Amino acid sequence: MKAANHENETRRSRESERRRGREAPSEREHTLGLDETVDAAGRDSFPASDPPCWSPTHLGAPAATPRRDPEMFYDVVQRIRDDVRLFSEVIGERNDRSSAALRNLARAADAIEDRFRDAGAPVRRRRVDAAAWNVEAVLRGERIPEESVVVGAHYDTARGSPGADDNASGVAMLLALAHALSSRRLHRTVRLVAFAAEEAPHTGTEATGSRRYLEDLRREGPRVTAMIDVEAVGVYVPEPRRWPFRLVRLLTSDVAFVGDRETRWLLERAKRVFDSAEADVRSAIVTHPFFFTPLRVQSHHAFARQGIPAFMVTDTGPLRSLDYHRATDTADRLDYDRLGRTSVALLRVVAELAGCAREEP
Repeated sequence: MKAANHENETRRSRESERRRGREAPSEREHTLGLDETVDAAGRDSFPASDPPCWSPTHLGAPAATPRRDPEMFYDVVQRIRDDVRLFSEVIGERNDRSSAALRNLARAADAIEDRFRDAGAPVRRRRVDAAAWNVEAVLRGERIPEESVVVGAHYDTARGSPGADDNASGVAMLLALAHALSSRRLHRTVRLVAFAAEEAPHTGTEATGSRRYLEDLRREGPRVTAMIDVEAVGVYVPEPRRWPFRLVRLLTSDVAFVGDRETRWLLERAKRVFDSAEADVRSAIVTHPFFFTPLRVQSHHAFARQGIPAFMVTDTGPLRSLDYHRATDTADRLDYDRLGRTSVALLRVVAELAGCAREEP
C-alpha cells in the first residue's frame, strides 16, 4: 500500500515538473533579458549611443543613428552636460583674439555641425567673415514652410573665458532642441542657428554673426515670424548677486524673457506656454525701451530692429553670475538639472510658435 502511494506521489511530482517546464517560457517573458538589464542600469549614467564629452565621437565622428523616440529626461540632462563640457573644457576659449582661440572656434563649429547631424537635422554653414561661420540646422515646416521661427545661441566666448554659462549652456540647449524637434511634424520651418562673432570686438557692430545671418535670410526670402535668443541659461541662484539688482523682484526668477515693449505680447505668450510645462523653473518677463543700450548688443536685437518679434531667454548673465566673462566661467558652476528642465519647457515654446501639435505624454 505504501509503495503504491509512493509511486502515485512520484508520478504527480513528475507531471507537476513537466507542467512548470511548459509554463516557464511565458513566465520568462516578463523578466529582463541581458540587453534590457544593461539598458536599465545605464539610466543612471548616459545612453550608449551618446558617449561622454571626452570621447572622440564628440570631436568629429558622428555618433550612432539618432533615435526617433522622445528622449527621457535623464538623457536630455546628460546630453546637455556633455555638450557644455565639450565646448568649455575640451575645446575651451573660442574667439578670434589669438591663434589658439581661433583654432578652438573652428573646432567648435565642427562639433556643432556634427551634433546637428547626429540629431538628424540638415546642416548648412554661412560665412560671417574670413575666420568664422554661423552653423544652421533647418527643420522644414510642412504647411507653411516659407515662414520661419529662428532660435539662436552664440558659440564664441569673451577673451580669456572658457564660456560655460556664456554661452556653452545656450549652445547645448540649442542642440537639445534639435534632437527633440527633429522627430516632430512642424507647420512652420524652425531654424536653429549657432552664431559666431557676437563677443568683443564684434559686439554691437554690423559684423556680428546674427546681423550677417539676418542679411542672408532677407536676400533669400523666408519670412521670420519670431526669434528666440538663448543667452547664458545655466546659473540658478535664489537672487541676483549684484547691487542694485537684488532689489528687483522680477529678477529673482530662474530665467527671464527679455524683449522690447513692442514685443510684450510675444513675451506673455512665451511665458504662458513655458509655465504650462510645469518644469519647476520660475520665469519672469522683463521689457525695456527699444533704445536701451545694454540690450542692443544681444543677438535678438538684430531681428528686433528690423521689426521682427524677438526676445532673449537668459539667466540674466552678469546680474546673476560672478563668473561672467571670466576664466572661472567653468562647467562645474552650472545647474544641469535646471538646464534640462528649462530645455523641456523651452521646447514647448518653440513647438507652439512653430505650430506643431504637442506630443501626448
